[in-house]
Amino acid sequence: MIYSNRFLVFFSLLATTCANLSQLNLCMSSNDLVLPKDNHTIFENLTILVEVLLPCKKPDVLSYTQVIPGIRLGIKHYYQDHVKPCRIELHYRDTACNNALAPYQAFEAYNAGPPHLILGPVCDYALAGAARFVKFWNISLITAGGFASAFHAAKHNFSHEFHLLTTTGLSQMGIAEAIVQFGRKFNWKNYKLIFEPEDTDKYADMEQFCGNILKAFTKELQTTRLGSYTAFSWNDGSIDESIKDKARRVLQKEVGNNYAIILLCLSKNITRELLLVAEELNMIDSGEYIFIDIEMFKSQKQDPRRLGLLTSDEASNFRIKKSLQSVVLVTAFLPDKTNSTFSHFFEELYNETAKEVESNSQEVNPVAIGFYDAITIYTQVINEMRNDLEDITNGFYVTNRLKNRTFYGRLGPIFIDKDGNRETDYSFLNYNPETELFEPIIHFNGTTKSFISHDSRGWRWPNGDDAPPDTPTCGFDNSKCAATSLPRYIVAIISLVIAFCVFGTIALFIYSGLQSDNLSRRFKREAQLVSMTWKIMWKDIALTTSRKNCWNSESRITLMGKNNLRGGSFFETQSTFMSTTALQNEENNSRTVTFSNAFYKGNLVALKKLPVTKIELNRPLLLEMKILKDLQCDHVVRFIGACIEPSHCCLITEFCAKKSLQHILENEEINLDWTFRTSLMTDIVKGMHYLHNTDLKSHGHLTSSNCVVDSRFVLKISDFGLPYLRYEKAKEDEENLEMYNKSNSY
Repeated sequence: MIYSNRFLVFFSLLATTCANLSQLNLCMSSNDLVLPKDNHTIFENLTILVEVLLPCKKPDVLSYTQVIPGIRLGIKHYYQDHVKPCRIELHYRDTACNNALAPYQAFEAYNAGPPHLILGPVCDYALAGAARFVKFWNISLITAGGFASAFHAAKHNFSHEFHLLTTTGLSQMGIAEAIVQFGRKFNWKNYKLIFEPEDTDKYADMEQFCGNILKAFTKELQTTRLGSYTAFSWNDGSIDESIKDKARRVLQKEVGNNYAIILLCLSKNITRELLLVAEELNMIDSGEYIFIDIEMFKSQKQDPRRLGLLTSDEASNFRIKKSLQSVVLVTAFLPDKTNSTFSHFFEELYNETAKEVESNSQEVNPVAIGFYDAITIYTQVINEMRNDLEDITNGFYVTNRLKNRTFYGRLGPIFIDKDGNRETDYSFLNYNPETELFEPIIHFNGTTKSFISHDSRGWRWPNGDDAPPDTPTCGFDNSKCAATSLPRYIVAIISLVIAFCVFGTIALFIYSGLQSDNLSRRFKREAQLVSMTWKIMWKDIALTTSRKNCWNSESRITLMGKNNLRGGSFFETQSTFMSTTALQNEENNSRTVTFSNAFYKGNLVALKKLPVTKIELNRPLLLEMKILKDLQCDHVVRFIGACIEPSHCCLITEFCAKKSLQHILENEEINLDWTFRTSLMTDIVKGMHYLHNTDLKSHGHLTSSNCVVDSRFVLKISDFGLPYLRYEKAKEDEENLEMYNKSNSY
């Protein structure tokens, strides 16, 4: 079955690759036996054949000349670190990052003699075809490429098409995870992605690289549920639209005042123009916007000139440097090359790179480091298998030993998870205006899923010490804040003045209170005034059945002449119901006071309607309400509360079933012996004595109609306090009010 599959694959590829064979570039030798510099190393009688599948020239960061130094240095260190190493023979084949050519080259390598190991391909579509074959050939494949999320799925099961694939480099899933966790630190959950779906100059010849980053970011947000996003494809819109015009449209319409965290995966010139337009639109000065630029194949400190953000135009460069303070750069993490522990390693890598390319750049290629680590972990596994007398040509055995373990190399630990994917680290860089460089502040550890700080100064956010929220507070045009908003310094001055006045008032109040022994009682009293425990809602009052439809025409008490100006008892009723209009039209100009019985919280109460439609609360009224509420005496009618809702203004008091003293005196059927009379008079004296010793001081108008009797024939004083609420017109009652006020002054 395996052999039939091989022939089917071969013939299917033969037709599709013939046209691509002319693209092969002879930049590589057919084989390269890497030997140590000295001839004193004693080798095992075993040669390990390694097929290297790399593009010859493009894309540049993944090309043979950029990557092979890492492979050679890895083999060199293998020879140095082992007493009796195996010889490693490298064979190179150009894939041109072509999805048809790469599988063909892999088949040619297998047909020439099955290798022990295949390194590469690096490009996603080229790798996909080659990685599907090795499972049937039982050959282990390790690559520092394979950035797409498809290669980082759960492939520990043999049925998975990439079962024998191990990745040691960067991944789009890893960088998406790092960005989401970075946003989690600052409670960012709302993102805007602006990307180019096809090739960019940063990721040239890598098909749909930014589009695949978008897919990885989508999957990470869906898995973690740590936020949401919307995306904008730069290719949308008119092809005649200039970069500047499109940048302005995108920032105003797509980003606007809805998103403050913008992820960029764009070409250098588009990123530069976007930042210039953002500066024009006040997005930078507002301090409310952060641009996260993904530079996956960069590492360590970065000069904006090398990132293509600065040009020879110094005027625009000044604006760009200002904008860079709102930019967070995400790159691959590598140890500090100035550290003495790692400096020798990087020096060796530069020397190896100089053999392939002429460059003064000290930039470290993370992909080359990934292939160096691939050699490190593979040679450690081979040594273990030879010690355990296992077959090193068995790709399944090799791959299984690579998974779910930590290796230790010159640059630190290398953790490969159960699916054969390396947990990679990523740095977050902040622009330093003093050095004019992007410098690493923290890095995300892919193994521990935590952040490690590199700069004690922390982040330099454009608006100060705190990271901006993920949604603009005011927006770049300040439209989300009040149009009449004052400058910040004016607001600060006003706030200080108000704070001074408030604290001064509080201090004065405290000082005054400390002069008396009643400070605590004053605070308590003020709190009780504000709480208005006496206030009753009209909906909580249930009128008795006979009163429900006659609130405006209830039983009345007619008060004749000035002697009765104050009003009668709450409870004295007439047998005939009379309308308010009829009572007001009587010849003697009598006044009326309405009352009723009702239920409140299941208890029968007396309810007196006040001759006002609206009550304005003020401090004297609140004080008197509190005084009435606090009265507790067996010979004073208990004040339950008041309703002050418009059209329902009334007082609610204790219900006394035997009506008023006037009613008892005028009722000939009641026998008033001297014992009964003495008891009633004693009750009046006790009630008035209690009132005179309260803050009310006096009753003001005591009559027999104001003395009511409960069901136990206990007399109680009623109709005291709140003079202004009990009279319909204060001017008409001036005489009575004067008498009331005079009595209070005694």
